[in-house]
Amino acid sequence: MLLYPEAQGKAQRALDSVLHGRFPNFGDYGKIPYIDALVHESLRWNPIAPLGLFHALKEDDEYMGYILPKGSICVGNVWAMFRDEDRYGTQVDEFIPERFLKDDGTIDQNRANTSGAFGFGRRACAGESIVRDFAWIVFASILTAYEIVDGTDMGGQPLDQSKIEFSNDFISSPPYIKCRFRLRPGVSESMIYNAAEEAKL
Repeated sequence: MLLYPEAQGKAQRALDSVLHGRFPNFGDYGKIPYIDALVHESLRWNPIAPLGLFHALKEDDEYMGYILPKGSICVGNVWAMFRDEDRYGTQVDEFIPERFLKDDGTIDQNRANTSGAFGFGRRACAGESIVRDFAWIVFASILTAYEIVDGTDMGGQPLDQSKIEFSNDFISSPPYIKCRFRLRPGVSESMIYNAAEEAKL
């Protein structure tokens, strides 16, 4: 959200248009398409495991004329799949949640399959639905309460979007940064506390 404040603003306006001053709950899931799109784009833009888990073939196989012998290692290159310009448009390196929305503002189901971020086949993450639900409520709750501002690197220099580099390890992660969570107008700490207490019920 620090790198793409326009997406943060759009998400907050979408939340405000549905919530009208209250905090989100799971009953709102699917009623705020921009937040759904934000989750999809977060999974697509920088998948946490860009190469997924490696798989070994249990039997000989053929793919597009190539013979793949039993025991071959197969890699689901999630990074490349999520950078497919035919599917996601030409600006695949940009964070654009709108790519998952139709012109009428609803989710484009033809693009909304980001399950590859959770792996493939029998070794896919069994917790995908929990992770998606958790990401949705976290995004919605934080953006309802706060503006995420004043991002700097660990040396105190303003963030330069063009210089942010995620790690290229098995698990991809951003560099350490500093930022402020500023209460949005009309939101108080007591409102956040009360919403948290209600969520426990």
